Amino acid sequence: MHNIGAGIMASPFVFAFSLIDRLQGASIVQKREKENVWPSWSLFGFLISTYFYFWLLCLLLYKALRYYFDEKISFFTILFLLLLQMFPLYVFRRPVFSHIYELFLMCIIVYFILKDTKIKFLDTTSAFHVLILGLVNGLIFLVRYNNVFVSLIAPMVIFCFRNGRFSYKEKIKEIIGVYAITLFLAFIFKILPTFVYGETYFHASNAGEFLKWRGPLFLIQRMLYIFFWPDMGLIYTVPFMLLGLYALFFMRYENKKPLIYLFLSLLFNFYITAGVPHFGGWYGYRYIIFSLLPIVVFPFSFLLGKIQKKYGYKKILFIFFAIALVSTFSLLSYEGNKTNLSFIQDFSVKPVSEGGWSGGNLFYQLEVWKTLFKQPTEFLIVIFKGGLLYLIYIISHLFKFSAELPTIILEKYPIFKLDILIKTIIVYIFPFFMYFIFKKQIIFIKNK
Repeated sequence: MHNIGAGIMASPFVFAFSLIDRLQGASIVQKREKENVWPSWSLFGFLISTYFYFWLLCLLLYKALRYYFDEKISFFTILFLLLLQMFPLYVFRRPVFSHIYELFLMCIIVYFILKDTKIKFLDTTSAFHVLILGLVNGLIFLVRYNNVFVSLIAPMVIFCFRNGRFSYKEKIKEIIGVYAITLFLAFIFKILPTFVYGETYFHASNAGEFLKWRGPLFLIQRMLYIFFWPDMGLIYTVPFMLLGLYALFFMRYENKKPLIYLFLSLLFNFYITAGVPHFGGWYGYRYIIFSLLPIVVFPFSFLLGKIQKKYGYKKILFIFFAIALVSTFSLLSYEGNKTNLSFIQDFSVKPVSEGGWSGGNLFYQLEVWKTLFKQPTEFLIVIFKGGLLYLIYIISHLFKFSAELPTIILEKYPIFKLDILIKTIIVYIFPFFMYFIFKKQIIFIKNK
């Protein structure tokens, strides 16, 4: 069985949009095949689900930060950590991956920690709180099985740090309730299906490779590579997350103990990241980044607040936006062509399992800047390969000059399809729709 958690969370959206497929008599209603899944409204429902959870997690983190910081600090934290690093790629280019759902669930856990530390709302825990945390704790395991240690540790972190000390006796009933719901979900959606149908070949064949012990020297070398090598090094793809990680350990602030313990639950994710070739098969070290990001949100805000008081907003924002060019150009350029700006399956390079370090484009980050300076026109086409190119195509179609467009645009949109236009419009108006729905909540947060 593949990870089912994201499918559970997306199912209401998939169901709603699948009704359009039924009304149109689409073939996917009778049988699912690759050819009829891609253009279906059912799949589009999954995409909308991903957009929804990403928008909601941004709001959730912003709300949590406003308990401690002013509007500017909270806004720029969300901007630098979530919008100017690799995450939009997984929202719009790989929305069917499970990582945005993992990120959303981790954000809920961090939200509970931050809010409770500030206003002690869990002093009077309700059955609703236990239910929500139980569902979140179970789903974060079902979304990504490598988060099993998060499911084991998170309830203790949330309930046991009370008034600056660790104690489980006061909230033992709530903790047991959360674990009971977690175990129920795991049994229904993982343990029982595995017992009945068996494990997938992918999980069975890779488990041993992920868990293989290669010694401390290898792990140190590998972590240095993960942080600094210019293929998908963290310093290039998530530089602001690294600043938050620094602040997590080396600065004094509220919430430090629970956040540190929550971080410790991710050491297994770091370990399997060190043992996975090709940095997880797509962009960035996704096996660790999505679970780690919410933990460093508060430390990053704390660090940003400290340095802006010392140097002022103008200097700090100038430096931070300059840093953001690296991560933003990197994510916008990815898969811009099939050569130097894509993941290259190079079998001449040894994978990690054979003592190598990667199996792809070893100098991708350098290729981005080389393209910018040597081929600026191609670079502009690459970074605007999505919405802007489609807008140009639509305009050319309306005014009957589409045949004169560059080849790169015609390759992407060989024929006009009305459903693609409708879906594109929905994607672009969706953030405004969400803002309208949550407008009162956003105004309330701003005025706190």
